Amino acid sequence: MILNGRMNTLRRRRTRRTPRLSSRLTSLSPMRASYGEVVLRKGTRLYHTSGSPMCERPDKPMLFLTLHPSEWYRLREDYVSVFELQRDVSLFFMVQGIRRLRVFSALNLLLNKPGQNLMKMRDDNIACYKSFLEREHFDGWFSTIEGKTAVEVALLNDPAVYKLVDCSPIQWNWRNSRIDSNGKIIPKMWGNAYPVGVHPARLTLNAIFQSQLDEYRAEIEREDPGGTAFSRILETAEIRYIEAPVQPIRWC
Repeated sequence: MILNGRMNTLRRRRTRRTPRLSSRLTSLSPMRASYGEVVLRKGTRLYHTSGSPMCERPDKPMLFLTLHPSEWYRLREDYVSVFELQRDVSLFFMVQGIRRLRVFSALNLLLNKPGQNLMKMRDDNIACYKSFLEREHFDGWFSTIEGKTAVEVALLNDPAVYKLVDCSPIQWNWRNSRIDSNGKIIPKMWGNAYPVGVHPARLTLNAIFQSQLDEYRAEIEREDPGGTAFSRILETAEIRYIEAPVQPIRWC
């Protein structure tokens, strides 16, 4: 009898130790399960380039920032504002797909407004996204700059989240990748003025992105080693994939 009791106990323990996939997925919101989340760590620095010094702007609902100034600037006379995260931030992975070194934003897909350009939108329109992100417990989104190759962080304008640590003329101490006379790739030199991803990020993504990210990293290695800030982030990131159906998202 004692032996049978012990065997029953072992069976019950084994059953409890086996996690159910459905229970893990139901703890994620549809946005996190269908697309994903990027967590940038406290101390990470983000950048904004503009034609004039950018001080703190409490009137702006969101700040549009990059991982390195070389990926978004207009003129050689630009200023760079440097923002340092004061805590870990949770960002909605607002990406539709990744192909041929390009990261395609899911903004148009989610809003059902093809061709919508955030740079041309009024602040009161952008405020709609701000309230939705707050309800979903996001601090912003991780996507691309108007669907281009470079990624951006759209951060909710909350002074408790970031600190403006510098605003000065842009320092041109980087060099983009190039091909030498022998056809060899000379990787991009990022310089030391604007660090990229010093604090490893954590990504929890839908499994549909796994093969896309694998191919993206392989293409970067072949064609432009370490040539994008996103690829630099991926070098040290902790990435977890989840199996979940992609559900329609109601944004505003």
